[in-house]
Amino acid sequence: MTTLTQSEKEAIMKDMKSFDEPMPAVGIFWYDPEEHDFFGVYKKGI
Repeated sequence: MTTLTQSEKEAIMKDMKSFDEPMPAVGIFWYDPEEHDFFGVYKKGI
């Protein structure tokens, strides 16, 4: 498990806010730590 610093948390929140959309959606994904890539991304509008 990794503990993030406050600046790392703020950077992640800023990145997440960049994906904000007018229509809310629920999503699920997997992350490959070896390839540093997301896969199996699925999103459905609410």
